[in-house]
Amino acid sequence: YTRSAYPSLLAALQVYSLEHLAPSWIPPRFALHSVTVDELEGMTTIVAWHEDGTGQGFSIVVNMMAQGETDSMRTIYETNGDYKERSINSNSYFFAGNMDKLSVYWTYQSCLCNINGDLTQEEAEQLIASIGG
Repeated sequence: YTRSAYPSLLAALQVYSLEHLAPSWIPPRFALHSVTVDELEGMTTIVAWHEDGTGQGFSIVVNMMAQGETDSMRTIYETNGDYKERSINSNSYFFAGNMDKLSVYWTYQSCLCNINGDLTQEEAEQLIASIGG
């Protein structure tokens, strides 16, 4: 197990040739607090944590998994009635609310990605629309 820190989400994603997963827009009320990469056997996790100074925050998480793992995770989201599927930029995103926190999940190649935290639906959609832009 190793943990590394990076100055930005883009810098961490570039190490794994996943820079197109970095959003070009973050809600202006938030600032980047930290970016960490945890490497475990079989999975690498990138976490970018953003805060607004009032105790609210959200994370962008990219889990790079062994090939095929994302298919089983996708099935869970598709069959869980608590998630609403939205298509943005021709990719499927699964939205859920949980105790005033918004969660959005999606897959990309062998990555399972999610955004969790104190975002409005509109902020989350705008952030997602900026991915790959």
